[in-house]
Amino acid sequence: AAQRARRVADALAGLAFRLRERARWQPRLRELAEEAAESEERAAACLDRARAADEDRRAAQRAADDAHRTARALRAERAEIAGAPDHVSTEDGAPTASLPALREAYRAASQLYEKVGVGADLRAEQARAESDESAALAALDRLTNKVRTRAAQLLEGTDGADGPSRQAAA
Repeated sequence: AAQRARRVADALAGLAFRLRERARWQPRLRELAEEAAESEERAAACLDRARAADEDRRAAQRAADDAHRTARALRAERAEIAGAPDHVSTEDGAPTASLPALREAYRAASQLYEKVGVGADLRAEQARAESDESAALAALDRLTNKVRTRAAQLLEGTDGADGPSRQAAA
């Protein structure tokens, strides 16, 4: 009975200690619960900000893609315009004329060019000259490097200075 009483006393002492400890841990438990709630609120706010930032990123990506498509379309349009420069320089930061104004000027120039019109005989002469040029280029491409080098040397000399000198040398 004495042993049993000691065991019960030890158990009661342990329970009493736990009750005293519990009283000390209750405020800490409330603090931790409050910190956990605050952390969850901060996490939710961060998640909302992350979602908003991701949506902003997607919108910016869509805008950039639209700008790239527009730039490609404008480059293609510029390439179709005869006489347009391949590279547009904007040294002062802004183009000299707006795109609609340039389009209108091109349209007006095209209409004026069509009004002036080139006669059929001049077009035929141009076609003949272009075919002669392509034939001459083909003949030039068939020449060997040795012949080309010798021709370059002759042109650099006094005999190749101008047309009459070349004829006299021939």
